[in-house]
Amino acid sequence: AGAWAAAHPGFTAVGPSNMGSPILIAYLLPPGADSFRQYLDQWLELKANDGFRQAASDYWIEGRPRAERKPRWNLLDALAGAAR
Repeated sequence: AGAWAAAHPGFTAVGPSNMGSPILIAYLLPPGADSFRQYLDQWLELKANDGFRQAASDYWIEGRPRAERKPRWNLLDALAGAAR
């Protein structure tokens, strides 16, 4: 909303406050997509439990900077480091 309002003079994006629970998002699925719905529900639950959802909310909704992440270990870096 903020990006759209910035590109359209005369409009303003407003973030509601004191609404209680987060605003819900709907995912539209075709009829009979039960397997995909189960997969999507499980994925959303995993993301809520591993902290991803909170981190995304902090960044995209609250405007907090992202935490610095250490680079993940990978074989190429390990081999290049051993060659030095």
